[in-house]
Amino acid sequence: MKKLAVSTACISCGLCTVTNEYLQEDSTGQAIPVPGKLISDNELATVKQLIDNCPVSAISFVEVQKPMSAKDFIAAATKKISAIATLPTPKQSDFPYNSSEFSVPYYGAAGQYRYEYSSESSANSAAEREFNEKAYSQLKPFALKLVMQYKSKYLAPYYVSGPTSIYEKKNAEIKSLLAEIAGEYESIFGQKLPASFVTFEVFPDTERNSMLDMLRKDTVFSDEIADLIASKHRSEYPISNYRSTWDTDYEDKYIGKGMFGDKYKTVYCYKNVEAANKELADDMLRVAGWADINEIALDKACVVVDQYNRNMKKAIEEKIAILKNL
Repeated sequence: MKKLAVSTACISCGLCTVTNEYLQEDSTGQAIPVPGKLISDNELATVKQLIDNCPVSAISFVEVQKPMSAKDFIAAATKKISAIATLPTPKQSDFPYNSSEFSVPYYGAAGQYRYEYSSESSANSAAEREFNEKAYSQLKPFALKLVMQYKSKYLAPYYVSGPTSIYEKKNAEIKSLLAEIAGEYESIFGQKLPASFVTFEVFPDTERNSMLDMLRKDTVFSDEIADLIASKHRSEYPISNYRSTWDTDYEDKYIGKGMFGDKYKTVYCYKNVEAANKELADDMLRVAGWADINEIALDKACVVVDQYNRNMKKAIEEKIAILKNL
């Protein structure tokens, strides 16, 4: 017995999918075999012509060995299902931390270059006030933005819905196999499997305060990680570290004429506070790595994947039970 296979050379021309019952289009328009559809002997010549007509030679026959009995088929199908019925446990390499992939905001300093301070010390104090207001007092909000960037880039597939969800991808893989098994069983033995056999919707635990629920609501891997990064930043980089980044300047300001001629007074300004703000942003990107943001992300991912695998095991046992009861 034979079935069809379509290679990645397919150009989605649609020529093959409108002329036979063995191929169909996927969501991208590419031709794919109808799951489990085997080619009867009296259709071989017609299907061979279909293969020959493919403009990029993307279609081919695949030999399918007919089992000796339904028992043999069920044993082989059970083995196939079991072989893919586990989502791999996440590894640390799945959660790298490269500071160049992320950004921390920094802002300008509106008070710079204003010659309005009567002493260098008062200008320095004003510089520190603005730095604290615009940057140092914002460590937690800055850290939270960084955490959300990391979460979106690396953790999202473990809690979002849609095509990027690792669970929906795995569900689709298993559903495709189940449909193939059901189609082959019908083609070989003339009996349809129950419709419930080809459905497969499994996810990690979704009840309130489950890890999946908390990841979706930002009640884990958000505030507590931001607090950790902000605290570590204060410890590694106290505000005093930044005082050498900004500087002061002075000028003699004309204030009028006096008894002995023109009168001037020395006034001061501060500058380079914006540079200090940027330095703080760069420091935070380093601190996030020291705070083990990637290890914490791995821990959360392992929890939800373990739940998914546990729930998947139950669902797979139900499918295998359907086969064994045929």
